[in-house]
Amino acid sequence: FTPGLTLVTAGPRNLAATVVGIPSVRGSVSGINVTHTSLDTFAITGLPGSANVGEYHSMAVEARDRFTNRVTSYIGRVEFSSSDPQAVLPPPETFHSGDQGYHTFPNSVAFLTSGLQTVTVTDTTTGVFGTSGGTNVTQGSPHSIIITPADTVYVTVDADQVFTATVRDSFLNPVPGVELTMFISDDRDGLLRDNPNDPNQTQGTSQWQRGTTDEDGKITVLYEAPSLSDLYDILDASSATIPAGEVDDVLVQTVASGATKLIILPATPIEAAANDPYALILEAQDSNDNRDFNDSTWVSLASDSETMEFSTNNFQTMLTRVRLVNGQSQNLAARDTTAGIPSFTIEDIDSIGIRLAPDTKTDITI
Repeated sequence: FTPGLTLVTAGPRNLAATVVGIPSVRGSVSGINVTHTSLDTFAITGLPGSANVGEYHSMAVEARDRFTNRVTSYIGRVEFSSSDPQAVLPPPETFHSGDQGYHTFPNSVAFLTSGLQTVTVTDTTTGVFGTSGGTNVTQGSPHSIIITPADTVYVTVDADQVFTATVRDSFLNPVPGVELTMFISDDRDGLLRDNPNDPNQTQGTSQWQRGTTDEDGKITVLYEAPSLSDLYDILDASSATIPAGEVDDVLVQTVASGATKLIILPATPIEAAANDPYALILEAQDSNDNRDFNDSTWVSLASDSETMEFSTNNFQTMLTRVRLVNGQSQNLAARDTTAGIPSFTIEDIDSIGIRLAPDTKTDITI
């Protein structure tokens, strides 16, 4: 009869038929042996729906056809992969005839990354694969605190810098819900504040801030730099189970905001005998009077005295300009053979963009 009958479940099967409305008219066939079709997928069983990181679990792999029958004749080679890039998995395995399409892998899988994770098994020849149901992996207990940015951090004077402390387990998974304190461990120069751009708020003082790590295992704080450059603060962190001594400190150093002017030092009056040299320092400073160590400007030297001379090598060579190194002149001296009250002016002659404001020294007596 049409369209016919298809049996999809492998194994011995019986078939019975009756005439509709005439139940006494019936027939049956027994001993029909239904065999599986070709390999279509793999079923992975045994992995739990939830687990802790680092726990080992057993699993079984079954070769199946498209009707979910076990392909007992399967003798291919399989390899394993996972959504967890750190997962511990079995090595590639070859199915043998004695496996009858079913192979167990005792204590062979460990997930090391928190979140929903799966295992995939793939035939190395045909590419047929199957994936397990998801395992919700829970992170481990707090193991480390990492402050970022790390090492030495340069912060411009009067500027803000956000620092993040992240709590991780031994497999580097973030750990939420941990009470964490970030603090300046030395005599502070800058200030710590709650980061207004982070909804996960902290509370505390200008020396320390405390909060509970969010779902990413983090708290953030705002560091407000002081107005002076070349000051240092040491930023540290701790929790109830992780002491500050196990956390890598961060050295925070303030730097100038960028030179805006040239200054002649010393700022005090100069008195010198005719033809006697006296030391000078030319310095590039920002608006807070901090030396800009990144400045290497060429500076011109000019005086209203025709006999004033400048040199950096004991007057073997006379100069009309000098280049700053780390924002300051090196070994610069001046002298004048004419008695009187001369003055001289320094000007930036090569800054790109905004020029540095010049400076003039008038309190010189020869």
